Amino acid sequence: MAKTTALRCFAELQAKGDENTLDMNLYTSTVQAHIIVTLMSGPGQSFKTLEYTDLNSGESSQISLAEFFDKLLTDIMARMMMNPLVMMHEYFNDNVILASDKYYFKNCQSIRTFIGSIIDEKKAAKDSSASDVISLILQDENYQATEDIIDDVIVMYFAGSKTVQTATTNLISTMQFEPEEYARLRSEIDPFMDKVKGDIMGKMDLESLNELEFVKFCYMETMRRNQPAFSSSTSTMTRDVNIQGINLFAGEPFYTLFDCISNDPEQWIEPDLFKPDRFDSGSSWYKKPDGGKRSPFAFTPFSGGVRVCLGKTFAEYTLKVMIPLWFHFFDFELVNEEQRKTRPVVYIGSTSPLEVTMKLKTRNKVPTEQIAK
Repeated sequence: MAKTTALRCFAELQAKGDENTLDMNLYTSTVQAHIIVTLMSGPGQSFKTLEYTDLNSGESSQISLAEFFDKLLTDIMARMMMNPLVMMHEYFNDNVILASDKYYFKNCQSIRTFIGSIIDEKKAAKDSSASDVISLILQDENYQATEDIIDDVIVMYFAGSKTVQTATTNLISTMQFEPEEYARLRSEIDPFMDKVKGDIMGKMDLESLNELEFVKFCYMETMRRNQPAFSSSTSTMTRDVNIQGINLFAGEPFYTLFDCISNDPEQWIEPDLFKPDRFDSGSSWYKKPDGGKRSPFAFTPFSGGVRVCLGKTFAEYTLKVMIPLWFHFFDFELVNEEQRKTRPVVYIGSTSPLEVTMKLKTRNKVPTEQIAK
C-alpha cells in the first residue's frame, strides 16, 4: 500500500506538469501522511475529508484525513510551546487553559469520531483478507474496544510519520550540497529501478530493497547529522539513581538530547560532515576519532530500550521503499537563494514548519497502469 499511495501522489503531481515548484517540507509531509493513514486504515481512507478548525482564527474547513493528522501533530507541538506546563501535568494537558485550546479539543474529538466510524465500518464488513492495521487489530477478539484502537492508531501515526518525513526532506536537500554522494546514491538506485520498473508492486519487495546498502547508509547519516527530533519526550526513573554524579529522582521528568548524542565529537569523526560511510563497517569513518569502537548509544534516532519508538520498524521500511522512488521519479533543485547557500534543515516539533522551496522536475514518468484502482 505504501508504494501504491506514493505512486498515486507522484502521478497527481506530474499530471500538473513536468516541472513543479512547491514547498518540499510540506509535500513530503503530505505524501507520508497519506502513506501511513492508508497503511493503518486501508486504501482510499486517507483522501476522505473531515472538518478541521484553525487554532488561531477559529475558521473551519474540510481537509483530508491525512492532512488532518499532519496538522494535528503540528498543533500539539504549538500547544506545548504556548503552554509548557501541558508536558508536566495531566491537569494542564487535559483542560482548556488558553483560548485556542477549545479548538484543539474540538479537533481531537473530530478525528477520534472519524477514526471510530472507520473502525465501525470494518467491524461490520468482517473482511479477513484486508491487510490494513485496523483490520488486522480487529482479528484479535481480545482487542475490540474502539477507544483503545483509536488511541493506538493515533500513536502509531505520530510514531511512524514525522521521522520519515523529516529524514526524507533533509536527505533531498542535503544531496544538493553533496554532489559526490548524490552520484553514488544515483548509481545504486538507477540500476535497481531499471530491474523493478516493469513491476514495481511485485519486484520491489523487502528482500530486493535490502540490497540497497548505500541508500540505508544515506538515510541513517541524515538522521545522525540532523536528528528528526532534538530531544525525546519526558521519561522518568522508577527509583532514585545516580548516573556519573547526576542525581535522577523517581518520578522526576528528564529529556534525552538526541541531537547532542549523535554529534558527539568523541564518538564521531568530524561530525559536521555528511559521510554515509560512517555506517559501513569496512570504512575508517565507522570508528571513533581515536580508532576505537563507537558506543551503541551514539546513534539513537528512535530512542531505545522499553521506550523505543513504536514506529521504528515501520519508519525504516518506509525509508527503504520511498528513497528509491523519490530519486527515480524526480530531480530536485532548491529555489530560495539563501537556502542554496545555507542548507535548510527541518525538525519535528517546530510550531512554524520551515518552508523549503524546490523545483521538482520529472525524471521518469510514473507508470500509472501499475497503480491499483
